[in-house]
Amino acid sequence: MCCGLVSAFDLLASVGHSGMKRVQEAEQTGAEWLVTNSAGCGSQFNATCHAMGTQVQQMDLTELVARCLGIPTVDPAQCVELLKDSVISPIVVPAEASK
Repeated sequence: MCCGLVSAFDLLASVGHSGMKRVQEAEQTGAEWLVTNSAGCGSQFNATCHAMGTQVQQMDLTELVARCLGIPTVDPAQCVELLKDSVISPIVVPAEASK
């Protein structure tokens, strides 16, 4: 499923509307998942589902295939938490070095 971002770079407000419409359609059909093949669409649908407070969730096509093949998957949110925990202090460039 596509969120519409690719076709709407000059009309970004329409992307949110398109995403909401897709999520509403999913709710009306009783779907539990929106399957996307693009990280951009995945991000857009995750944000839209969260903002709408829906039970519908987004899943990437590769995760769906992996699940169907019995390959263990990792919740992407876990990866973000791991990254947050592993971040070191930011590098500070002295003012003299930036001249």
